[in-house]
Amino acid sequence: NGFSNTLRTGKYYFEVELTANNSSTFLGLADNAISSAGNFTSGTFTLYNASDAWFPNGASTNIPSSNRADATGDYFMIAYDTSTREIWMGMNGAWHEDPNTTSSSHLVGSSSTTAFKLMVGGAGGTFTANIITGGSGTFNSSVPTGFSAL
Repeated sequence: NGFSNTLRTGKYYFEVELTANNSSTFLGLADNAISSAGNFTSGTFTLYNASDAWFPNGASTNIPSSNRADATGDYFMIAYDTSTREIWMGMNGAWHEDPNTTSSSHLVGSSSTTAFKLMVGGAGGTFTANIITGGSGTFNSSVPTGFSAL
């Protein structure tokens, strides 16, 4: 598994756009203090690919098949709020929980968590992507109300 540097604290939105994916992959956010993690590690929230469907960890329902991110140009939407530890994720314009209308049921870290980092993992194959921030490219979806571009 790999981790990014610490992400900015506050309420932010960014996207991860696929350039190649032929592996069993998970993508999510982790407590900044974690140095090793898997798909279901405490203090993390991920979307994971299982049997060609994407599931939020801890959820029994998958993202609808018409919105799965499996091919070049597909994208993940990630919104987070470090003050409440909430994470929202979606794919290709469909949110698992919409940050414009819903408090997230997915929290990262513990009561002492103040920052997150991006986490990517997989088994076999290739997963490559571009991270799109406000300064690095044009978003595929709108930044949710109350959030800023990372």
